[in-house]
Amino acid sequence: MRSTLIVVGSVSALALCLSGAFFFLELVIGPIWAVPMDIAPQYAGTASGLMNTGSAVAVIVSPPIAGLIVDRTGDWHLAFLGAIVLLVVGTVLSFTMHPARKFVDEPERQVPGEKSE
Repeated sequence: MRSTLIVVGSVSALALCLSGAFFFLELVIGPIWAVPMDIAPQYAGTASGLMNTGSAVAVIVSPPIAGLIVDRTGDWHLAFLGAIVLLVVGTVLSFTMHPARKFVDEPERQVPGEKSE
């Protein structure tokens, strides 16, 4: 007997659920790109680059991993469940970012005998 945890009864309901999921995922993109500018404005480019690299690596790695899971188990449920777990973990971790807590460098040490500007 198949698990009905992730299975939807009709194609229309499936299309509606996927459309809603993609819509809400797209709502996150703007604010998540603004976070590096809020937290560390002097390093916003570096932080954005690292964030973009992480996203690209995830896009490259996830299809082969999902395919491997489906090949080994013969079932798509585990691959989708893994994606759901990663989305929930990402949601929880996003609440740990606080723009009020700025990233601050260590103060530069002045060399003895040098005049401060």
